[in-house]
Amino acid sequence: MSNIEDTVKQSLQNSYQFDDLMKLDAVKQLEKSNNKLYTLLTIVGSGTYEDYIKFSSTNDVQQISGINKDNLTTKMRVVGLCELCNGRSELSYGDISNKLQITEDEVEDYVIRALSAKLIEARLNQLEKKVYIIKSVQRNFGDEQWKQLQSLLAEWKQSVTSVQKTIQQNALKQ
Repeated sequence: MSNIEDTVKQSLQNSYQFDDLMKLDAVKQLEKSNNKLYTLLTIVGSGTYEDYIKFSSTNDVQQISGINKDNLTTKMRVVGLCELCNGRSELSYGDISNKLQITEDEVEDYVIRALSAKLIEARLNQLEKKVYIIKSVQRNFGDEQWKQLQSLLAEWKQSVTSVQKTIQQNALKQ
C-alpha cells in the first residue's frame, strides 16, 4: 500500500472536506492504480448518499477504506445533511429522514453529529420537528460556488449603491 493510499484512508476517516486532496496529482493517479479507493473518495467528497449506497452495495467499503461500513455510512449521512442544509433556513424532520433514509427519531442524532463536527450551525425545535439552519459548510467550493459568490457580491454592491444614492438624495433635500 502506498503512502498516498494511507493518506486518503486517513482523510476518509478524519475529514469531511476533500477539495484540496482531490487536486493532488498523486490522488488523481489512484484513479488508475486503485480505482475503487479513488471512486469512494470521490463519492464521499462530492457524491450523494444514494451514490454511496449504490457503490457500497457492490463493493466492500471496509476493505477498500479500512473504515467500518457503519461509520462510513454515518459520515455520508452527516455530509448529506450538510448538503441538504445549504441554501435553506429550515428543514422538517420528515425532509431530513427521507433524504438520509433514517427514521424521524434519528434526525436529532445526525443534526448533533453535524453540529459537533462544526459542519452546520442550527437550532432544533422538537415540538415543531424542525431544524432552523443558521449556516452550513459548503462541501466543495469550485467554479460554480465562485460564480454564485460573485453574483451575491454583485447584488450586495448594487444594494449598497442604491442605499448610498437614497442617502445622498435625502441629504440634498435638507
